[in-house]
Amino acid sequence: MNREIYLEKLKARLDEMNAELDKLEARSRRLKADARIRYEKKMTDLRDRRDELSEQITKIKEAGADSWEALKTGAESALSELVAGLSEAKERLEPVAAGR
Repeated sequence: MNREIYLEKLKARLDEMNAELDKLEARSRRLKADARIRYEKKMTDLRDRRDELSEQITKIKEAGADSWEALKTGAESALSELVAGLSEAKERLEPVAAGR
């Protein structure tokens, strides 16, 4: 896969993750204060993971034609961590938002 196609796919995934993060943030605003404080810590972690993925995308864009492939591992790792974090946050928010 060439770099441009890879970057397009990675950016599309980042956009999906941003949309999921926005949904979680909106839902977390409806939590009671104590739950919202705990949840905000998780949201901060997710934003950090999102920023790491964005940084990896920038590095790949700026890398030379011969070196961008070496950066894919970092981008894939950042994406996996973000996806896992979002999934975990969704699982934790469901019972809290439902008052369980």
